[in-house]
Amino acid sequence: MDSNSTILDKFSDQIFYAFSSHADGNMSFKFGNLENVNENRRKWITKIGVDQDNIYKIFPMPEMGVVVIDEEAKENLKGHFFDPEIGFTANGCVTQLPNTYIFIHLGDSLPILFYEPTHKFIGLARSGWRETENQMVALTVQALAKNYKINLEKLVVLIGPAIHKCCFKFKDPAQSRWPNWNKYLQLVKKDTYAIDLVQYNIDQLVEVGVKLENIEDMNYCTSCHRNQIFSHYADHDKEIGEGRFGVIFGLK
Repeated sequence: MDSNSTILDKFSDQIFYAFSSHADGNMSFKFGNLENVNENRRKWITKIGVDQDNIYKIFPMPEMGVVVIDEEAKENLKGHFFDPEIGFTANGCVTQLPNTYIFIHLGDSLPILFYEPTHKFIGLARSGWRETENQMVALTVQALAKNYKINLEKLVVLIGPAIHKCCFKFKDPAQSRWPNWNKYLQLVKKDTYAIDLVQYNIDQLVEVGVKLENIEDMNYCTSCHRNQIFSHYADHDKEIGEGRFGVIFGLK
């Protein structure tokens, strides 16, 4: 899919990112067989020009965690992009290594891309409602601060395609009983709330020191654009069929 970011595109000589679309096919083994998914992945990375040997997968996990891709980890996992069982078990990755691209597949959760151009490091995190509740973005910023000479004044963040409050609505959601979510719930009819995951994550980023003007939301709702990109919320049990779109982010 076409993606344009005023935050990240000015660093296009240093970094690369891409989001797959419906036309690129399902990127998750959970929703397709090994042969078909790998063919979709192969065609997509060929189209965007990223070598499979330089791609490192994230397998999301219920527990919150961020891993650092260092030289040892990179060597151990090199060349396994098409293997359904080998990758980093985490909800986020950070690295400062050039020619290193992080991959994750998503259905509605927020793909959050971090870049600090002074010291040239990146991070990629997944934030659904559970990760939002557990402050996944804060954990990612903390991992960057611990492992690199982070400059929060320079840190830029892009929120990619994800479900927005216009579509993310539930009857009597658990969040309606959690005080910390009150600000991010809008009652749209009796017992039904619209949930604003995007704004909650933006506020968490600001709370840990990221400048608001350095945070960009693509404002691309996966459910609204269900014909262009996969959405668990919109596609589940519907004719279009469920799948996951891919996200790749890396240092050149």
